[in-house]
This record gives sequence, structure tokens and C-alpha cells, in this order.
Amino acid sequence: MRFPKPLVYLGFILMAIAVLGSVYEALFKDEPEKTETQASMKEKAAGLIVDKLFEQTKSELGKEGVEIKDEVFAELKKHHKTVYVNKYVFIAEELDRKKHTDEESQKINDEFNANTVTSLKAIYKRKLSSSNSK
Repeated sequence: MRFPKPLVYLGFILMAIAVLGSVYEALFKDEPEKTETQASMKEKAAGLIVDKLFEQTKSELGKEGVEIKDEVFAELKKHHKTVYVNKYVFIAEELDRKKHTDEESQKINDEFNANTVTSLKAIYKRKLSSSNSK
């Protein structure tokens, strides 16, 4: 049985496209994995820093004499940690662009830390008062 020539040519073209597609995928598939690895490493580092900010918030609330309930604080951390990690990653990426001097970068970082602790204290106090009223 003989196949029609256009059908044979179409088969060869489809096989060539499949081979070229797999070669293209093999060459360029590694690029996103590298950027994902770098991004995840930044997020892990930011997560550790934000964890320290939560601990700092907890210690400052203790110094102020505010009652610290572990379940309320755990809920606060669960809901707000990702937000502050994303903010920290954004600020770190902005500072990596070298638009600011080292002193300005340190000042921005210190302001972020102070503002984070202040806002977390206010949020915790609101959550604590709402949990106490229930």
C-alpha cells in the first residue's frame, strides 16, 4: 500500500516540529527554575526576618503589659505573615537595584522594621480586644 505524498510530507513535518519543540523545551526550561529558586530563597530569608519581627512585637507587647494569648498571636501571624514577607521581598528587590546609597537603604530597612512592629502591635491589640469581648 502506498501513502499519498502530501500525507507523507505532513507526517515528516509534524515529526520535525515535535523534535524541534522538545529541543526548544530542553534548552529553555531551566531558566524559570533558576528564577523560581532565587525567588524562593528571597522569600525564605524574608520569612525568617519577618518571624523575628513577630517575636520582637511579642516582646514589646509583653513590656507594655499587654496580655499575650498564643492562639490570638498565632492567628495574627497566620494571616499577616505572607503580607509582610511580600512587602519585605518588594523592598529588598527595590534596594537591590542600587538606586539608594547604603545609608538610605539602611534607613528604609529600619523604617520598615519599626512600621511593621508598630502596625502588628496595633492589629494584635484590636484582635485581643475583639476576642475578649466574645
